[in-house]
Amino acid sequence: MPDEETPIDGDAGNTHPEDSSNRGINKMLPPQLIKVIENLPEEEQNVVRAMFMAVSVKESFRGPLPHPDILAKYNDALPNGAQLIFSMAKDQAAHRMELEKDTIRDQQKQGRIGQIFGFILGLFGLLIAGLCAYTGHDAVGGIIGTVDLVGLVGIFVLGKYKQTKDLEEKEDP
Repeated sequence: MPDEETPIDGDAGNTHPEDSSNRGINKMLPPQLIKVIENLPEEEQNVVRAMFMAVSVKESFRGPLPHPDILAKYNDALPNGAQLIFSMAKDQAAHRMELEKDTIRDQQKQGRIGQIFGFILGLFGLLIAGLCAYTGHDAVGGIIGTVDLVGLVGIFVLGKYKQTKDLEEKEDP
């Protein structure tokens, strides 16, 4: 939502240095500038303070919906304009939640399929290693079996490490 600037209303030129509005201005200004203003004649102090009061106030609003003032303007421009915006936001939120639900379901399905294929490949590798050892190729069987087991264990350890790291990143924004 873009920031809006609205001028401060009021007659700032008729202020006295002891007015509460001047104390508010003095809180916003750096001490060096306050000293400079206090060294000016009183009329010039009032003019300078009035200029600072007349600058502008910057208002910022963030959220899925427009600022309430803007929603009221939509109602002025279009009957039930704010209600239409609320309805659109509600529909969009429901759509996004459905997409996230589908994505999570698909990721879980892919994870299960990956585990099944990993298990099959691991068994196949161990079967090949056992077959090599059985036919007299002990060194080749040992190498294939070692690489197979180290690879499977490594994948599970790295997967768990990555999962833990992702959870930590989500918890610490």
